[in-house]
Amino acid sequence: KRNNNKIEPEPGGSGPEPTMIVQQYVSRPLLMDNKKTDIRAFLLIASTDPWIVLWRIGPVRKCRVDYSLENLDIFGHIPNGHVQDTSPSIPTENITIGPEDLVS
Repeated sequence: KRNNNKIEPEPGGSGPEPTMIVQQYVSRPLLMDNKKTDIRAFLLIASTDPWIVLWRIGPVRKCRVDYSLENLDIFGHIPNGHVQDTSPSIPTENITIGPEDLVS
């Protein structure tokens, strides 16, 4: 919660320390066909001595509207599937693609 330029934790966090999420908006995101795109990846660090890292690429999601900083339309800025499903425009393509679609 932002209050006079201070970030304060939301009440009700579990554990002895308050729970906080900090993020910064990326103004130059990954674009595919001029649409904002995100790639979900899962990473597990099983050990640091020796390093054992397991990873898996998840879904790649794409907005239905072209990305522009001049147009702050939510459907061009948030590739979340639930948000895109509420778009008034009729989808002409599947917005979730697999990692194999990233190879040209």
